[in-house]
Amino acid sequence: YDAVPVLVELARTEPAFRAPALTGLRVIDHPSSQEALRSLLTEAEPELCYGALRTLRKRKGTDPVAVGRSFDRIGRLTEIASPHPL
Repeated sequence: YDAVPVLVELARTEPAFRAPALTGLRVIDHPSSQEALRSLLTEAEPELCYGALRTLRKRKGTDPVAVGRSFDRIGRLTEIASPHPL
């Protein structure tokens, strides 16, 4: 679980390592990893927020924050409160 803060920092600061960092957070089966992903949902960079949302959806179990509302075959809408305009 010591890797969680390092992975979060990589996801925030190194775009080239963002996808591997988010994958690392996905496979760590610990509440600190889930909370870290939730915290990334409020970042200013839209790509990071979306990556965190997709990662939460792929984790074992269902995170209620990431479920959203399904529109048949069209897609899914998930509302995330954020201090940053997107």
